[in-house]
Amino acid sequence: MKMLTEYLERALEFEGLANREDTEAFKAELQKQAAAYRKLAEKRAEQYGLPGRARQKDRLPPSPTAPIVQKVQTFRIATRSPIR
Repeated sequence: MKMLTEYLERALEFEGLANREDTEAFKAELQKQAAAYRKLAEKRAEQYGLPGRARQKDRLPPSPTAPIVQKVQTFRIATRSPIR
């Protein structure tokens, strides 16, 4: 579980940096880095047998101001589930 949460933390860090960045090119690079960490977290979640994003997504309230955060929240909810 540690690697999963570390990937999510890094994704959040890069997303935060991207949100504060004014330079569009650098902002895009930060967003790519965040997406890469989210992808790693998704693969790790699958290895742990945690529910997929599609099933969790239906249970989350819509977040029109931050769709990227919604994806990360899906993983945060999944990490709170007990491992079976």
